[in-house]
Amino acid sequence: MIKAIIVEDQKHCVRRLETLIEENAPNVDVVGVFDNVDDAVKGTEKLKPELVFLDIEIQDKTGFEYLEALKNPDFNLIFTTGHPRFAKKAFKYS
Repeated sequence: MIKAIIVEDQKHCVRRLETLIEENAPNVDVVGVFDNVDDAVKGTEKLKPELVFLDIEIQDKTGFEYLEALKNPDFNLIFTTGHPRFAKKAFKYS
């Protein structure tokens, strides 16, 4: 099983992503969902996920701030955003 977390502040997006994962990726186990950057950083350090589904705009911060706050990120990353203007910057991280 691939241990994953979701960092997303909109509940309907979390539910949709969880459904997509359940239907299409049975080997992915979502072990945590975080709706703000600070909790996501703490959760990442504690849970040590192999895969992170990351929104770009998360309350008053960004997914990029989440990535910059991590000491030694060691996971695969999937950006989940509806904002195409962030695509170029996202590709640099992923």
